[in-house]
Parts: sequence; structure tokens; C-alpha cells
Amino acid sequence: MGINNQNHLVFFVKHRLTHERVGQMLSGISLLITTIAGLFLSPLFFIGTAMICLNLILAGITGKCVFKNMMIKMGIPGEQDLGRFYPTSKFNQEVNA
Repeated sequence: MGINNQNHLVFFVKHRLTHERVGQMLSGISLLITTIAGLFLSPLFFIGTAMICLNLILAGITGKCVFKNMMIKMGIPGEQDLGRFYPTSKFNQEVNA
């Protein structure tokens, strides 16, 4: 990890991290840790895996995520904030209009 000249945390990338990317990394790491802990330590850790999956499903359905809101309050920008959001399909253009 390092800090670029704008005092923003970067993770071996040239672009600033956004709350979308941080959320994806956090979800993946959490799932990996709870799955490995469930396999080697105690099957009760699979409850944590199930809770993470439930959170991802609910976030996908509702568009609201507790971790996303926390990261926004911490000041981590989103893709739209950095100007990297480009509608790629006709459907996205109609929805965002």
C-alpha cells in the first residue's frame, strides 16, 4: 500500500480507490476468511459467510448497503464522483435519464 501525492490511499493502482471497489474487496476478503475459518476452525464461521452473502443479495436488490454508506461518510468517493461512470448500454442511459 502507499499514499499518492494527494494523500489518498492507493492499493498498487494508478487510480484512486472508490467505495465500489473497496466494497468488492472487503466482501471478497471477508468471504474468503470466514470460509477458511469455517473449514479449519469451526463450522459456526459459516454463519458469517451466510450473513455476508445475505448482505450482498439485499444490497443488490435494494441498492442500499450499510458498508457503502459508512465508506461514503468516511469520504471515499464513488465512480460517479471521479467522473469514471459511463453508461455502457441503452438500458443504463434510459434509467439514468
